[in-house]
Amino acid sequence: NAIILIHGFTGSTQEMERLGLFLAQKNFTVIAPLLKGHNTTFDDFTKTKSEDYFKVRDRVSQNLFYH
Repeated sequence: NAIILIHGFTGSTQEMERLGLFLAQKNFTVIAPLLKGHNTTFDDFTKTKSEDYFKVRDRVSQNLFYH
């Protein structure tokens, strides 16, 4: 079983760490990708579109499925 953790609008993967560790201890595979435009600069963030987030979700899901 696998879980993809997606951080919040102004967040990063660090805010998912405790939950991810908890779930991993319960034998889940946990992935928390850093979304494009997050944890860098505001300029990077403003250049990001919602489609970019869906691409990350889809890529991670495919990687989980094929591994």
